[in-house]
Amino acid sequence: MKISLRTLISLITIALAFLASLGFVVTSFITYSISSSAAINNKTEITSLRLSSALIEPLWDLDNASLKTVVASELDDDDILAIVLRDDKEVPIEALERSPPIKGEPKASARKLDSSELTGLAQRAYAVKQRDILHDGIKIGDITVYATNRGISQAFFSQLTTTVGLSLGTSIGIALLLFFAIDRLVSNRILSLGQVVSRFSSRDFSARAEESMHDEIGELAQAFNRMAQTIQHHEQGLQEAVDERTRQILDMEKFAFLGSLVAGVAHEVNTPLGVAVTASSNARTLVSAITEGYKEGKLDETEFVQSLSKIAESLGIVEMNLERAAEFIRSFKRMAVDQTADGLQKVKLKEYLDEIVLSLRPKLRKGKIQVAVIAPDDLELVCSPGALYQIFTNLIVNSLLHAFDEDSSGKITISCQRNENDMTLSYRDDGKGIAPGIIDSIFEPFFTTKRNAGGSGLGLYIVKTTIAKMGGQIRCTSEPGKGVEFLITIPALASIRSLEPRKESA
Repeated sequence: MKISLRTLISLITIALAFLASLGFVVTSFITYSISSSAAINNKTEITSLRLSSALIEPLWDLDNASLKTVVASELDDDDILAIVLRDDKEVPIEALERSPPIKGEPKASARKLDSSELTGLAQRAYAVKQRDILHDGIKIGDITVYATNRGISQAFFSQLTTTVGLSLGTSIGIALLLFFAIDRLVSNRILSLGQVVSRFSSRDFSARAEESMHDEIGELAQAFNRMAQTIQHHEQGLQEAVDERTRQILDMEKFAFLGSLVAGVAHEVNTPLGVAVTASSNARTLVSAITEGYKEGKLDETEFVQSLSKIAESLGIVEMNLERAAEFIRSFKRMAVDQTADGLQKVKLKEYLDEIVLSLRPKLRKGKIQVAVIAPDDLELVCSPGALYQIFTNLIVNSLLHAFDEDSSGKITISCQRNENDMTLSYRDDGKGIAPGIIDSIFEPFFTTKRNAGGSGLGLYIVKTTIAKMGGQIRCTSEPGKGVEFLITIPALASIRSLEPRKESA
């Protein structure tokens, strides 16, 4: 999200106002806490001192009425919570707590506390002061004063609204002055310089910044004007150089793309053509066997029918893979020139994936690799069949090259699931897996760990590129020794929309 300079300055000044107000309130609160604490402690000290003196005679004479009167008189103070008088054996003689005044009565009342309520007084009190009562130097009892800060707190919070309002008003006033000062001295000039730079970037080389003040922004404007003058002076020569360099880069891009396209075609077409060659060689061998058997008179009807069936199967494989090779070339051509919707078809996934596995049967038999396709028979995907063939042919060939050793057995599982808006295709093998150090690099072009064993490093790169052009994503997870899984997600709705006929422009 882009934030303008003025907005940023406004936010800063508002933050300053808030911080100033908060600082003022916090300072007031700290000052209040310190002063109130000292005041209450001082009041507790004085009250206990006064009581220890006033209660000497009534306590010595055991005048309970006078004792109660003296103690109760101190409870008129809002800050005194309770007073407890004990004899020289720590036995409570009088324990009174101040009760708030009842509506209609002028003064607060004193409530007598029983022994069970004395234990919680210290927790409720803000300050506690105990003082011995001495008669001729002999302790005859002690007085404990419990004070609270509720009176001072009520006074403080009653003034808090006024304090916050004054602090906010003052801070906002200062912030507004700062805003207008900064806006005039900084933001207006920076915005003006930004407009000049924007004009200059739009090839208005006559744009110049205003040099009104001799400060850092003024020096920046001067430096920009000197730069603009130099660029304007050399504009023509620089433009010619840029045009020439642009042409060179475009030529280099064309050659680089042509090289990658040829490498990809060679890599992808090699597999179906190799399968076709193998199948045709197998058919030729069968024909030779039939011919030899016929010439020698050893060919019976059963062997003849079986050989014809195998020849038909081999020719079918040849035809299928030659069609796949042609589809590869068309698919690569479409990828190079912005693939259109003409190549999109509704494909029955299980049927088509079974055909892909069939076309790779010679390679799979060589390595004793089993491939299982798990998908509903009626599950359809709108896509380019050649792209789908590219993806899974590369994945299977990649597994044969990297996941399994030669002549080893293994299993590849391809499963498909239709979601609400997309299709999830899972490809999994139970081979060697991928080391953690290289799993992030497997989709990079020309990255391979089997370059000397026939790996070109383009297989998974083409898989990822093809899936990206279909609007999907591929993700790989693996553990060494536990195989690998490629999870492919292809948006189904995007493919369906791309089948809609294009509207002719008027």
